[in-house]
Amino acid sequence: LQVVAPASNTGAPALVIALSATVNDDRIDAALDGAASIWRVTCETPHHDWLKSREQLASFRKAVRLLLDKIKAIHGQDTPLHVFLAGPVAAAVELGRVRQPKADMPWRVYDQINNLGGFIPTITIESGDAS
Repeated sequence: LQVVAPASNTGAPALVIALSATVNDDRIDAALDGAASIWRVTCETPHHDWLKSREQLASFRKAVRLLLDKIKAIHGQDTPLHVFLAGPVAAAVELGRVRQPKADMPWRVYDQINNLGGFIPTITIESGDAS
């Protein structure tokens, strides 16, 4: 796994998980109406069959847990984190499992909806919200 920090911490913080497909920065900027501070978790060659073992999933979980804490330290606990996921369902489940409802930032989760023009916000999870 590769964890990539943004060149600049200005703009809305965005977590891009690109394991099954490449997600270009311009798609994130378009969804957020401007430049974003893009934090990325990816692999050397994103593709649909990336996940092959429990060890890979454990590595993903550990990397994301550490990254969420770093993003919160830089952007603040009350700042919404915009989450974009192109990955297997198991990674999405682990992403939800590592979130600490009482301690982590609010999340705004996006889904790619081509008919609506790209990434669209689909779920908002407030701080302190366990759902």
